[in-house]
Amino acid sequence: MGERATFTVDIGSYVRECLATVRGSLGEGFDHLCDFKSVGVSMHPVLGWVVALRPSSGQEGRGEVLVDIRPVVLTQRVEGRGVVLSASLGFAPGAGRLDAQTALDAIGGDERMAGVLPAWPGTYYVTGSVNGVHFSLGVHLNPDNRKMVEILLKTYLGSYRSGVKFEYL
Repeated sequence: MGERATFTVDIGSYVRECLATVRGSLGEGFDHLCDFKSVGVSMHPVLGWVVALRPSSGQEGRGEVLVDIRPVVLTQRVEGRGVVLSASLGFAPGAGRLDAQTALDAIGGDERMAGVLPAWPGTYYVTGSVNGVHFSLGVHLNPDNRKMVEILLKTYLGSYRSGVKFEYL
């Protein structure tokens, strides 16, 4: 689980597409955004799902209940000489260790916890980063590394097309 897989992906077509997108959206002078120095994908096993219920806030939805599910994600980090495993709730790996109080705090004031469901085997929450810009790629069943890099680069390019502002971590 702690191993990093190394593989090569031809990103030449993405560089050309990135240059066209950036020049079309931002103008000249932003070509450096298409210099892919670091592209990384991380996959975190989904251990299960926390199910929460909340009342509908719309006028026409009076009396209806909305269902919200959040994955319980296994995360790991190197600390000292060992690897520390923890679980986090929601789409924020590494947000903290999961315990009963953390789960209850993550559920909003108007929500109530309905239960916990097991995850399907091979379910992963996938994150990625391009040159220090981080993206959530969502939950995938048996994800393929090369396909995840493709999705990451398309997400990176799509963010320029839609005008999304980046947050550097």
